[in-house]
Amino acid sequence: MKQLMFHDDPPFWFETLRNLGLAAYGGSDVGEVIATASRVTPGDYDSWHDAWLSTAERLEAEARGSHPVSARDGLLRASSYYRAAEFFLHGHPEDPRIDHAYERGVSCFRDAVAHFPGVTPVEIPYEDTVLHGYFYRATGEGPRPAVVMHNGFDGAAEELHFSGALGGQERGYHVLTFDGPG
Repeated sequence: MKQLMFHDDPPFWFETLRNLGLAAYGGSDVGEVIATASRVTPGDYDSWHDAWLSTAERLEAEARGSHPVSARDGLLRASSYYRAAEFFLHGHPEDPRIDHAYERGVSCFRDAVAHFPGVTPVEIPYEDTVLHGYFYRATGEGPRPAVVMHNGFDGAAEELHFSGALGGQERGYHVLTFDGPG
């Protein structure tokens, strides 16, 4: 696709496209993504963080006072925008903004998926810790095929909801998503 924004900043354009791609399953809204990205100064990680955090915080506040369906949908999008806010900060892992945005995003996501039938947070024992994720139970009786999904460094189990987990569940698969160690 032709670079429509961030002409001299391919990483910012790539992450903008990534957020646009979440729209199919409610992880973003095209207008919100474009409006947020238009407030970002190319190459400025603080600007990226501030723009996405602002959008996420506004949506979360609106969602928490809304009708349950509107709340669910707003919290799903807020969870994605919190994740976008912290994305470029990982060069400095001690930055407290990372944990803040991550924790808010997970909280929004968990509150939203509580309204989806058959989606349950899980903890998978691993060495001396647990791996966090979600189990999507397909409807119907009897055995079902299962799909296991996980991301790498730049992804999260919550993001997998929008890029295959919910779609798999809707198509009769059990789906397990999780964050790997690290």
